[in-house]
Amino acid sequence: MFLFYTVTGLFHVCGLASITTGYPHTVTRVGDDVNITMNPANVTFPYYLWMNGSVAERLLLVMPKSHRVWVLNTSHTGYRTRIRYTSEDSPSQTGQLRFTIYNVSVQDAGTYYCQGAIRQTVTGCRQVLVVTQKPTRPNITGPASPVSGENVTLTCSSSSRSLPPDHPPLTLTYIWRRDRTRVESGDESPTGGDDLTITHISRENHGDIYSCQAVEEGLESDWSHGHVLDVLYGPDKIQFDDTSDKLEVEEGKPAAVRCSADCNPACTVTWWNVSRQTVITGQGEAVLSLPAVDVSVSGLYTCHVNNTHGSASRNLTLKISSRVVTESSVVTIVPVAAVCSVLIVVIAVVVIVVVCRKQRRGGDDNVDDIVPIVAVYSIMLTAVAVVVAAVTILVCKDVKENQDRRCGEYLTVMAERLSRDFSDVPCASNNDGDVLPLHDYERLLREQFHIYTSLHPSSS
Repeated sequence: MFLFYTVTGLFHVCGLASITTGYPHTVTRVGDDVNITMNPANVTFPYYLWMNGSVAERLLLVMPKSHRVWVLNTSHTGYRTRIRYTSEDSPSQTGQLRFTIYNVSVQDAGTYYCQGAIRQTVTGCRQVLVVTQKPTRPNITGPASPVSGENVTLTCSSSSRSLPPDHPPLTLTYIWRRDRTRVESGDESPTGGDDLTITHISRENHGDIYSCQAVEEGLESDWSHGHVLDVLYGPDKIQFDDTSDKLEVEEGKPAAVRCSADCNPACTVTWWNVSRQTVITGQGEAVLSLPAVDVSVSGLYTCHVNNTHGSASRNLTLKISSRVVTESSVVTIVPVAAVCSVLIVVIAVVVIVVVCRKQRRGGDDNVDDIVPIVAVYSIMLTAVAVVVAAVTILVCKDVKENQDRRCGEYLTVMAERLSRDFSDVPCASNNDGDVLPLHDYERLLREQFHIYTSLHPSSS
């Protein structure tokens, strides 16, 4: 390149213009063979055909009077063997100067003109040979973050690399593609030029990658870097975890509903309880979280989402259902009542038996001795009845549907065991050996709990 600009400057000094624009030109590619035709004026003085390109050389010597043309031995390697001229193409016979350059290289690009030995100008004998190269890799300019609904124009820019650098303008066209698919028609309107217009851009275009390619004289450039569209838009549809707008939760249970919306940039999400003025805010999404619901938190909730490009709202109705006694729960209370009844009957029987035996043994005078024994039995059996009934009722109150059967089984086993144990109790007497010891009742309670835990492992 340094040599080229030096030679160009030399020709300017000599008064020889090096600007190629406005002159006839011939376009070719590297490796092709090209025919160049000129129409020199009818002159009588000898002149040379010059090539002003990367190097300045004299290629042909034309003798108009003798109708002779010679191919000169130039310093450009291989030029002599790559230029062909035949005498049939003499200007005196055809009025044209025609020659052929074989296997064109980039060094052949430049201006070809005729000039006499003392710088006489030969009009009509000037032509530019353009050797095409693929254009530079294009750049895309345009808005990177358009707003949904706008019309967007992208511009593809590339430069010609064909030689010589000041060659006459060539046609430069462009090819567009979106996500590696060529853009042909639709809302996108490529015109073959450097602009691509996208009408009414929407959120569906968010993340689309556009690229372009320049084409000059059939030679294609490399594809440009991708231009990613970051489309800005407001919320359109609000989503809950459950698509329903109504949520029913049992009293005492937790409740959680996630609210989210597709926005760019991310929306601020606000949960609003109309009655309690409760606000929960988040970024992108927010969760309405209630650890343990009761009737005081029931009612209408509103999820509001917004960003700088729009807003939207959606209502959620929260209903709290109270705990109800189901049919299975009622059934489980019957064995409890039965157990309590059995214990009361057993207590009465024991008291009667003890009184009878004391009367037969000691007479009426010893009735007072029976009172402590009866009291002890009564207290112990009453305590057993109360504890067993209380534990059973509490357990059955919270039992789940799939555990109702286990509770019934437990009560049945417990009732049978109590009946068997009390049927084996000896008649009480004032002898220590005839009284059921207190530790036996403690053992009885422990066994009942063991039976329950074996049938109901989840509560152990």
